Amino acid sequence: MSGLKRIQSAWPFGMGSPPLLETPARPLLLSFLVLLGILAFGPVLGVPFMWDDPQMILSNPYISAWTWDNIKHNFTHDVFNQGIPYFRPLQTLLNMVDFSLYGIRPWGYHLTNLLIHLFNIVLLFLVLEKVGFRRVSAFWVTGAFAVHPIIVQELMVVAGRAELLSSFFILLGLWGWLTEKRSGWVLSILCFPLAILSKESGVVLPFLIATVSLTRSTFKARGRFLLPHFALLAGYLFLRHRFVGEVAPVPGLADGLRFVFFQAPKILFVYVRLLFVPWPLHSHRYQPSPGWDSLLVLGGIAIGCAWGLFSPVRRKMMLFWVGWFFSFLIPKIPLLATNSLMLEHWVYVAGVGVYGPFMVWLSKTRWSWGAALPILCWMGIAQLNIHIRGSDALNYAYSARFSSSPWLRHNWARDLLQRGHPAEAAALFEQVIQRHPEDGQARNGLALAYLGLGRPDSAIDVLMEAQRLTPSDATVWINLSTVYLRTGDVPKALDCAHQAIALDSISYDAWIAQAECLRAMRRWSEAIDSYRGAISVNPAQCDARNNLAGLLVQSGDLSGAMDQMRTIARINPSYPGIKENTDRLTRLMGTPSSNDTRK
Repeated sequence: MSGLKRIQSAWPFGMGSPPLLETPARPLLLSFLVLLGILAFGPVLGVPFMWDDPQMILSNPYISAWTWDNIKHNFTHDVFNQGIPYFRPLQTLLNMVDFSLYGIRPWGYHLTNLLIHLFNIVLLFLVLEKVGFRRVSAFWVTGAFAVHPIIVQELMVVAGRAELLSSFFILLGLWGWLTEKRSGWVLSILCFPLAILSKESGVVLPFLIATVSLTRSTFKARGRFLLPHFALLAGYLFLRHRFVGEVAPVPGLADGLRFVFFQAPKILFVYVRLLFVPWPLHSHRYQPSPGWDSLLVLGGIAIGCAWGLFSPVRRKMMLFWVGWFFSFLIPKIPLLATNSLMLEHWVYVAGVGVYGPFMVWLSKTRWSWGAALPILCWMGIAQLNIHIRGSDALNYAYSARFSSSPWLRHNWARDLLQRGHPAEAAALFEQVIQRHPEDGQARNGLALAYLGLGRPDSAIDVLMEAQRLTPSDATVWINLSTVYLRTGDVPKALDCAHQAIALDSISYDAWIAQAECLRAMRRWSEAIDSYRGAISVNPAQCDARNNLAGLLVQSGDLSGAMDQMRTIARINPSYPGIKENTDRLTRLMGTPSSNDTRK
């Protein structure tokens, strides 16, 4: 028996011969798969910034300019600049690239996310071919991946690109390894640090390579070539611990055993159900409660594994699919074991190991085109999700129907407050405080809601309690400044703004509070300096530039005002009144507007 036939007989999925893999059909299939991805998720280009995007993009001064200090900061701090263990510098660098290209126009950021997903579609197809799938099977599995709505929120939320970007480097590294060439091995090594610096999920690459190698019986011959990957992993864990502290949460022994036997099987059941019937999808999915019924699921898993191990052909098939699924879940397991959430995008690529066997089976039946039915169904669900969840207002209201998360209600209340609904916001903030009386942020939000309802005394009382709970939080003093300024006590408002700056000198809102107080007191030059201070903290904030331009016009500095208008136009061309203000300044300066220039 030839070498190729031995491989074909050992591999259960069926393997095309090398000449078949070189036929021109591949570009056509890849084009169709990419088209499926565009049809399913193209509407995200019309979605505004959502969820974590304001914190990560609009309020992030470290992405607005390519300076050494900004780059250094992004490689030594968490992605949110909040002291939390999310070490994802490549995600922030990509945000910097997008800011340079698009300013704060959300469609450009969403386009980048969509393009990464489309690249992932192509890579998955190529990986499945390299593994040994028949081309038709690889096509249908990848088609399901291209449209599956499990990733819809990460495509609607720009901050979700970490999962997409890390998956890109994982798949590219796996493809490089499967080429079994030295250049492919080098590519795999290079992709590993890029994957883990995009998101913690990147740690799966060497484990995934080992799993796939075992199914192809190449691990014994090539396993030693994974040593550089694990050396890089050790270096990454060291850097991560140094810059953001925590490496991974670890449950105690008792909690770990309880999770494995009484909760993990139920979590697995929910994920499998969502991968086949992805409805409803929402933002804050809580884990099912631990219980003895989990043992029934565990027993079913044991029976399935026994059935798979009984046959050598099924054994290899099961090893591949189950290994694929659990390899991608490796970095999620500590999170699942130590918190109450089970986010849907955690099975973005892992889910291929669940619906993949089903799609392969459909593709090998007499009615192989029946595999198009789940693809069309999932595509419709993806588009429906974008329609019903395509803004913060829609997403929070929809998700609250299925989740009792107080953090979801906190974000929903904040969105309602920003959109001018203080009564509804106050009710939600009160619910959050009832469940978490120590939550100072919710009290800050409640105070602003009371202020919007015309109850400044109640707002001050709530803020004083928030100050007691979080004495070093500058936000409390910023909000006190806002309340006192609204009630006309400008000197006290200015004192609160000074206190906020003393606590946090790089707080944009603190500088804005001080500027507003100084402007109310007609201390123009000091107000100008305060607005400049706010802009130095966050150059992307157009409101500060617009207010500064107004004061500069008042002080006679028309050239400086025009510079601010031009910067606003570059950052956000749709900023309200930008064209009218620029034209007015142009007339004041006595030069023709660019719109009136004639050759």
